[in-house]
Amino acid sequence: MNGFAGVIIKYKNSILLGKRRESGCDYPGYWSIPAGMIEKGESPFAAAERELFEETGIKIKRPLEYLWQFKEKGNIFYIYTYKADSLLTVSDDAKDRYEHTEWGYFRLEKNSLPQPISEEIKEAILKLET
Repeated sequence: MNGFAGVIIKYKNSILLGKRRESGCDYPGYWSIPAGMIEKGESPFAAAERELFEETGIKIKRPLEYLWQFKEKGNIFYIYTYKADSLLTVSDDAKDRYEHTEWGYFRLEKNSLPQPISEEIKEAILKLET
């Protein structure tokens, strides 16, 4: 299956975002969720879990929840959420930590999200507003 999958980590009224490197990746300098390509034979759900762990070192304690999907470069991008019981931090030992230059938690409000951020990721995040 072709496509992409990612995870929005939500803790209370905030979400975890990483700033993409300026070179060697899609959307350089943009803030985004942990995400990546779905590998051959992998489900979108499994890809989301794998990408979350590879980019952040975060191991989840319960299943992800499906949120939404959209078209990205001719492929489908699947978005899942994980509602954390505590503040989760990114490990310095994460395999693909180099893909982001910094990480932070941001309030789950339209005017509190960092810029630049893709419209599709922003739309997915704002679906969590309550």
